[in-house]
Order: sequence, then structure tokens, then C-alpha cells
Amino acid sequence: MTPQRFQELTEIYGAEVRRWPPPEQAGAVAFIREHPDIAQPALRLAAELDGMLAQYRTAPAEAALRERIIASSGKSWSGWKRARLWWQGTGLAGIGLAGAITGALLIGVIHSAESRGYEDQAYAVTAFNISDELEE
Repeated sequence: MTPQRFQELTEIYGAEVRRWPPPEQAGAVAFIREHPDIAQPALRLAAELDGMLAQYRTAPAEAALRERIIASSGKSWSGWKRARLWWQGTGLAGIGLAGAITGALLIGVIHSAESRGYEDQAYAVTAFNISDELEE
């Protein structure tokens, strides 16, 4: 483990090596034993930050806020919102179906061109230009 990697891990995971990712823990312990002059200052700084974070407390939510959240969660969707959501889903399904049909038609047209002996021109054949002229 490099000093830069050790410093990076202390900044991300803190001073307690047991909180670090398991693949990094053995390397960190070895680095602490081999380079205490580099490891100890980094661990000390990380421990200070860990302590500050452990002491930080957030205030509990006010009762009014909690009641508003609970009250708003029980509201049902209006008929208009449901209909709009349903139509959006129907539109997406329609787009998917149109794409599938278009792809199937394209495959059919290209396959018919290849079966008529126009393998080298199959990319250019469309349903509009398959005619008796191609058979000449």
C-alpha cells in the first residue's frame, strides 16, 4: 500500500481500519506497522474527524412537519392524474409496438431481396422498389 492510498482510505473510511473494505484491511495493518511515522498522523487526524462526526446530533422533526408528511401520504390520486399516467403508458407501449412492426417489415423486405439473388443490394432494397425491374 502506498502512502497516498493509505491517506485516501483514512479520509474516506476514518481511523478504524475495521470499517475499511476487507481487501484493504490487511494492507493497512501492514502499512501501519511498517510506516508508523506516516500512518499515525493520518490516523490521528481521521480520529478527530470521526469524533466530531460522532458528536453531531440533528434536531428531531417538529410535530407539525411530521403530521403534514403523514397526512399527505394518504392522499389518493385524482382521476385525471391516473388517466394521464395510463395514457403515458399506452403511448410508450404503442411506440414499442410500432418499432417492432417496422423491424419485422424491414427484415422481411431484406430477406426477400436476398432470396431473389440480390445479396449485394439487399441494404438498398425497400418495399417501394421491389418490382419486375429488379428481376431483369
